[in-house]
Amino acid sequence: MVDLRPTRAGWDSQAVYELVGATTRLIGDRAAAGRGEGLRIALVTVGGRAHDDSARAHIGALQGYVQSVNAEAGAPVLVYCDLDAVVEANVALPARELVAYAPAPAVAYRAGTRTERALSPAPRDPAGVAAEIKEGGRYIVTGGLGGVGRELSRFLAEKYGARLVLVGSTPAPHLDESRLARYTALKVRGMAALAGELAKDALLVGFSSVNAYFGGAGYTEHSASNSALNAAVQGLREQGYRRAMSLGWSAWSGTGMSGGAGGSLPAERRGFLSLDVDLALESVDVAVRRNQPVTYIGLDGAHPDVASHVRHKPGWELVSRYFYAARLREQGPPPGPVSRSTPRRPSPRSPGFSAS
Repeated sequence: MVDLRPTRAGWDSQAVYELVGATTRLIGDRAAAGRGEGLRIALVTVGGRAHDDSARAHIGALQGYVQSVNAEAGAPVLVYCDLDAVVEANVALPARELVAYAPAPAVAYRAGTRTERALSPAPRDPAGVAAEIKEGGRYIVTGGLGGVGRELSRFLAEKYGARLVLVGSTPAPHLDESRLARYTALKVRGMAALAGELAKDALLVGFSSVNAYFGGAGYTEHSASNSALNAAVQGLREQGYRRAMSLGWSAWSGTGMSGGAGGSLPAERRGFLSLDVDLALESVDVAVRRNQPVTYIGLDGAHPDVASHVRHKPGWELVSRYFYAARLREQGPPPGPVSRSTPRRPSPRSPGFSAS
């Protein structure tokens, strides 16, 4: 399948979800006809030709979508390739990804250089760095009526004497293409709306998920919308919002999406740790002081499914097994066959937390 909508000049966010819908239907039709084995599809975009920053953020949804579809299929059905231009020299690049023995789920080519996403252990918290959350500060907590939002609000009020505005909504439970678009737009536009009311040095924190990076069978919408949120934060950083960040969580014990008991074992088998609520709340403090655009919290660095994604940097080291920052790393051509081992409305000066 070749769908060029997200490569044409001025494409908007709707093109992303038309691509998702067409791809999902194709995979379903092939599977129903018994012809799903060996299917490989490259999703190609040119982010630089998007209509606006919001559209560019929406293509971030493809990271989580691709990972989740592949998890459900148990095979690398999809690869996502973002190019810097539609030129003759780039035509063969998506094909190289399709025939790779061990393809990366999402890659980008810039001036012929191939990059793919990887994780780096977050740097140790520098001694003496002041907390970014201010005593007596005013904070808006969107998603503040959910389990994690309530815990975060309690933490901000009790530890910092914060004055809070809580905003909540409850998404519908069923997944479809249009709902994925609406839910992702809620996150992307919500971050943009908050940013539009804030000074560029204000603290703006979105709560995302480790599934934004890893995907997950049965978590397509959740993964895709949160990877778009991460992309929106990256876009805000490029616009000068130097304290905009996204914290991607594994699970909070007994609350949030993990809800009640019994949900932690499958996640832990993937290297996602279930965090005690008090530990998770203290992690907010630590991660906010580090001020990385995207930080994932609650990953077991000793687990092979996590460790295989980690690229160490000089001076950076793993902290208490919990913190990772997402980075792009340069790569050569896709790998060939190798022997592998299993390893109330915001005040203009009120910072925002999005705990959706």
